[in-house]
Amino acid sequence: MARLVIVSNRVPAPGQRSQAAGGLAVALRNAAHQRDCLWFGWSGNVTDGASPLAPHIMQAGRIAFATIGLAQADYQGYYRGFANGMLWPLLHSRVGLSEFRRTELAAYLAVNTAFAKALVPLLRADDTIWVHDYHLFPLGQALRDAGVSGPIGFFLHVPFPPPSLFECLPQGDKLLRTLAAYDAVGVQVPEDGVNLNALLDQLGIVVRAAAFPVGIDPDAFAKAARRAETGPEVLRLTDSLAAVR
Repeated sequence: MARLVIVSNRVPAPGQRSQAAGGLAVALRNAAHQRDCLWFGWSGNVTDGASPLAPHIMQAGRIAFATIGLAQADYQGYYRGFANGMLWPLLHSRVGLSEFRRTELAAYLAVNTAFAKALVPLLRADDTIWVHDYHLFPLGQALRDAGVSGPIGFFLHVPFPPPSLFECLPQGDKLLRTLAAYDAVGVQVPEDGVNLNALLDQLGIVVRAAAFPVGIDPDAFAKAARRAETGPEVLRLTDSLAAVR
């Protein structure tokens, strides 16, 4: 079976509880353990000077974790600025909270290009690459520009708004055109696919978005919740509420 290459903004460190790296890590944990896997992305470290391009690699079972740091300027522009200051509110239909700055868009594109340059030397010819979430919309195009010809898929873990809202993003068409580099585009629910495909149609982009829901293991979380019912924190909360009544 070909190796799976997962690319996400954050990468869970080996031995780290997955929740510490976000819900995406929880959702992908089972897929990552089912075959040989390379998981690439940001370490969470912010460095002085330029962003380092040489990944730090750690092996844990069948998974190789490859991480790079971000320079302070890249962290501010790519992560806090465009990704979380512009895209996150927009994609959640909170346009009033979005703030667009050309310098932050430039940082966003530059970091995606840097991710691609750091990842390419680690790739094998038969890898299947799976890119995740709004931080990395243009990564597939950056990989194609770097000569990667194998299958690349993209999955959006947050909603996609109606076209009239997404069109509030300056140069949003430029961002959507990069989706043409992917062989498959996934979203969580059919409505998100309808919204995204309407814009892809307008731009003449052939790739279609389809709903492939990704989520947590509900049974495991239910078991954890039942175990917590007799924990000291829950008992203290129960006692405090009883005193209020």
